[in-house]
Amino acid sequence: MRLTNKIINYYNIAYRTDHFPSWSELFLTRKKVFAYYGFLGDKNFGDELVFESAKELFHPHILLPVRKQMPLFVKLYKRFYRRKIAGLVIGGGTLIGPLWEREFFESLVANSIPVYMHGTGVHEKIACADGWKNILKGKVYGGVRGPLSINNIQPVFNKAKIAGDAAFGIFDTGAVTNKQPGSKKILINIGTHQVYNGQDKSRIYFEQFIGHLLNNGYEIHFLPLHSIDVKAGNELIQKFPAIQMLHIPAKFAEAVNIFRDYTFATGERLHFIVMAMLTGTPFISVNYAKKHEDLLESVLLSKAGLHPQHVSLEKMVEAFDNREQFNWKETTSQISRLKEMQHSEQQNFMAAV
Repeated sequence: MRLTNKIINYYNIAYRTDHFPSWSELFLTRKKVFAYYGFLGDKNFGDELVFESAKELFHPHILLPVRKQMPLFVKLYKRFYRRKIAGLVIGGGTLIGPLWEREFFESLVANSIPVYMHGTGVHEKIACADGWKNILKGKVYGGVRGPLSINNIQPVFNKAKIAGDAAFGIFDTGAVTNKQPGSKKILINIGTHQVYNGQDKSRIYFEQFIGHLLNNGYEIHFLPLHSIDVKAGNELIQKFPAIQMLHIPAKFAEAVNIFRDYTFATGERLHFIVMAMLTGTPFISVNYAKKHEDLLESVLLSKAGLHPQHVSLEKMVEAFDNREQFNWKETTSQISRLKEMQHSEQQNFMAAV
């Protein structure tokens, strides 16, 4: 049974997603092929959003995700045609840390190909530091997520720039909409891969905040961004049947259409907060990991986040009551500046290919 599930899982990821190019596109193309280092295939909207942004940034060229579950012809290409790979794109997410497929990626940069870091986060303690030094020792473009990542990457690379989140690359000012005065629609999210310090306390206050909103006539929708979130959302709905469950958006445009209808958003997932930023939706972030602080600091919005130990009903109500005080002109200007930086660095990368 386990073997059957593994085969089904492999088939679904390798052959039923749009992550990989077709056989003819890969072997017969005149486009450039860039290896892509990043998470995919786990039904995680954040990873998909980052990949969507990277594909748009490097269009019309080909991004080739390198991972365990790949079509057989991609495995063949990876093994025998690696010299045709013109560059390496390190995707968003917190990726500078554990280094998978080390031999393959080190062999790529040994051919003096350029590297582009697409809003990549950096762990506080970098595993495989010597491997990352090898990968980042040549022509490196793009940048990391924020100032915390700049500090963390110093032991292996000391020329990094701040690029903001990878999704900033597909930011569109048209997505920032004026919220309807008196709107009663609130968007929420909870969900993480691992239990974090202060989670029980934080979620107790989160539920109290939900009760406060419902008692004041607000309509609450739960937006899952990962299959894990659905379970957490359904547990909330058992306690608050008035909450309505939405589906996981597939693409950036779909998420934009969801967020533009809400007057306020609060949640845990990093790219839930990113989407609030990109749509001008006032929010409060539960900063359960350093990556949240890194993101918020990159756009001068540190005050819009609460560490789990500091979450309280009073602070969440205060943030909600002050939601009209967001300086969206300043925030969108900062995001636009980082987007321009990503595109400028992409042009430098392409010139080095």
